[in-house]
Amino acid sequence: MEKLAAAQQQSVKKMSDERLRLKLVAPGYEEDVVVAMERETMLSTYAEVLASGGVRGAPAQVGYDPDVEAQKLAFEKQKWEAKLRREEAEREERKAEREEKLRKDQAKLRREEAEREDKLRKEEAEQRRWEAEQRRWEADREERQRKELVENERRQTEMQQQAELFAQRRRELDRQTARRPEIEPRRQDVIVPF
Repeated sequence: MEKLAAAQQQSVKKMSDERLRLKLVAPGYEEDVVVAMERETMLSTYAEVLASGGVRGAPAQVGYDPDVEAQKLAFEKQKWEAKLRREEAEREERKAEREEKLRKDQAKLRREEAEREDKLRKEEAEQRRWEAEQRRWEADREERQRKELVENERRQTEMQQQAELFAQRRRELDRQTARRPEIEPRRQDVIVPF
């Protein structure tokens, strides 16, 4: 770095790591080697490249070569465009993943909602069935009670009728018994020949 002018040193220090890598790959450094370098190593290596005139290991050259600069610019542009395409592809992939996750979550929510509604419908149907069964049981019980009541009333009426009939026969029998002593002597008076 000491070989460079103060303005060049400031300019190099302000460069981003990515720009430094591009500047080192252009004069012939292997990309794998450059990517593995620390920032300080990249700074000192690039300072040596600048001091030697832009070519690795070559003596410093004075002047400006438009073809070389155009190639450097084209190379940087390609790298930048590739990076942008990669980032765009990653963004699209993340977006697709988010949308897929959202679709799955929505499908899961719809499925859970459908299951809840189905469970609720089943519970309501079971409740209605139970209530109908309860009403049927109540109706059967009331019908049995009504039949028992009617049967009890019929038996009571029959018993009363039998009691009245019995009382009536007893009165008749009592009347007949009361008249019988009068009839008995008369029968004795009558002699029946043999």
